Order: sequence, then C-alpha cells, then structure tokens
Amino acid sequence: MIKIYARLLLAALFLICFKGLSQTNYLQNASFESWSGSPESPVNWSITNENGINKSTDATEGNFSLELGLNNTLVNQTVLSTWNASSIVLEPNTNHTFSFDYKVSTEAGNNLSA
Repeated sequence: MIKIYARLLLAALFLICFKGLSQTNYLQNASFESWSGSPESPVNWSITNENGINKSTDATEGNFSLELGLNNTLVNQTVLSTWNASSIVLEPNTNHTFSFDYKVSTEAGNNLSA
C-alpha cells in the first residue's frame, strides 16, 4: 500500500514540475498551422497585401508555415497582425520570451547581405 502512495506522490510531483517548465503560447495559430479562405490566409491573422504571403510546407513545427515573398512584400508593404493581440494578458514582473524561426532563400546567383 505504501508503494502505491509513493508512486502516486512521485507521479504528482513529476507532473507539477513538468507543468512549471512548460511554456504558454499566448497567440492563437502562432505557428501558422491553420489556413482558410480563397486565397488561403492564416486563421486569426489580419494581413494587408495578401499577395506577399504564401502557405508553405517548409516548417520547423507542424506541417505549415508562412512564406513572405520579399519582392512583393518590400514594394507593397505586407503587414501581419493577430486578431487576439489586444486580449493577451501577461503576468506582470515576469519574464516573457518572444521568439520565431525564419529562413532566408535566394535565387541561384543572387547574394544576400545584411
């Protein structure tokens, strides 16, 4: 009987510790996994100049990502904003991390400099 309680206690402690290490993503569809409409656009995102974006299967997580076509994006200024940004409540006096993955591709023979 004591072994069962010890196992349950260890399992509960593990879950509590694991939950404390987890990260919360406050943005809906932050990984651009869900798309809808015609032409397709990411769900829960507002986009100006939809010609500057494409649904891509080149993803770090999940199956899809957002591809920005730089030629069209720079000329016509593509702007992305999430619909729920005004309703995000962050805990004060707590560190929060904003991060994203990106990839830069150039056509053969073109140089990229920053």
